[in-house]
Amino acid sequence: MGNDISINTDLMKGWNRTYQSLEEIPLKYNGKILQSIDCHSWVNHNGRIIDYPLHKLKAESMFGTNKIVRKPFPKMLQVQVLPHIVNIWKNKIKLMIETTPKSSHKTIKRYWNENAGNCFMKSIEYWKKHKHEGAMIIIGSLGFIQDNGDDIYYEYG
Repeated sequence: MGNDISINTDLMKGWNRTYQSLEEIPLKYNGKILQSIDCHSWVNHNGRIIDYPLHKLKAESMFGTNKIVRKPFPKMLQVQVLPHIVNIWKNKIKLMIETTPKSSHKTIKRYWNENAGNCFMKSIEYWKKHKHEGAMIIIGSLGFIQDNGDDIYYEYG
């Protein structure tokens, strides 16, 4: 009998390492439209982190714990990734405008702001409102320190 054990390499990719170059980062397209990129974004507003609450981020991960790690990508990688997340933001805004009544736009934006899994939307919308007050978008990895204290599972990036 052969080896019947299969390993989900998507789960393995997140352990104890983050991306160091744009070529490593998976991009997901729907036709020609970029839909997602494997990273996380948040805002540093004069030292205050603007992101989803821990309980919402933790609920998005099978390996979520109460110990979170946000690890910014190297500056050059952030510069390379930023146009991709802006493109995703533009595509979602365009889709919202083209497919939903204007009266629902505030509700949709509130959903993006309150529900983890929409970090690009949340961070860009926040940055647009607060950029003149020192807010900066940070792009990188988000992970959870596991109970053994040694391993970190990076859910994003």
